[in-house]
This record gives sequence, C-alpha cells and structure tokens, in this order.
Amino acid sequence: MTDGRFELTLSRGVVLEGRVLLTDGRPAVRAAVRSGHEHRPGSLTTHTDKQGYFRLHGVPTGPCDVWARLGDYATGAVLPPVADGTTRWWAPVLQYDAR
Repeated sequence: MTDGRFELTLSRGVVLEGRVLLTDGRPAVRAAVRSGHEHRPGSLTTHTDKQGYFRLHGVPTGPCDVWARLGDYATGAVLPPVADGTTRWWAPVLQYDAR
C-alpha cells in the first residue's frame, strides 16, 4: 500500500439448503432456520416450505452456527468451513426442547 490504495475482496458466501424433519419423519412445515446468532449482525433466517425444505443465501464460509425451530422442537449444529460460492446441505431432525 505505497500509494494509499488498498484492495478489498468481499465474499459472496455460500448457500445453505436442506430439509428439516420431525422425529417421526414428517416435514417440519414453516420451521424457522437460522444461520448465526439472532441478535448479531449477519444473522440470516428463513422458513421451511410444505415439504420441510429451505434455502439461505449469503451464509458465511467459515464455521457456521445453524439452528432450526418449530414450536417446542429445535436443534442446532456448527457446520465446518467450505469454499466461497459453494452450497452446504443440512438435514436436521428436530428434537423436543422445552426451553
């Protein structure tokens, strides 16, 4: 940076997609799926469709906290790092969580 300029490279992130199921194998319809902490910048949230499928764009490439919840049923995981521009697949099964 001898002339006062610098280069900034932005990551477009990855796509997180998958299917959320209940313990009996039924799709978790309208379950909330979140990447990141809900009270921090960069957190992303979506809801599953009628078959339990979801898709989130712009998820960080590094280790990623993910959560799914439907009423009293929930689960979470930390997904490993992946290359920028790729797609991650997550297929959680919701467990009873009386919080």
